[in-house]
Amino acid sequence: MEPTDSTADDRPGPRGARLGWADLLLVATCAVPFALLAWPLLRGELYAFGDLLRFHIPLRRFYAASLERGESFDWNPYLFCGHDLLGEGQVGTYH
Repeated sequence: MEPTDSTADDRPGPRGARLGWADLLLVATCAVPFALLAWPLLRGELYAFGDLLRFHIPLRRFYAASLERGESFDWNPYLFCGHDLLGEGQVGTYH
């Protein structure tokens, strides 16, 4: 008796595996949050919320503007009635 020739779809294993509803649900569960978080990046925008919006982005903008003008960036007069950026570790001005 000769063995029958089976195609790749009939064989069990990774090559013949088909996606079931649970696999599609897993892919959708991972893809939807990724798409929502990547949406601002794909549009060329920045996802800003909370402390990123109110603290980090303004400090980085002040730092970049100070570097462009060639001014000292150690002291930010616009934040908290003056804020020492040299002592602030979040900006990393001298790193």
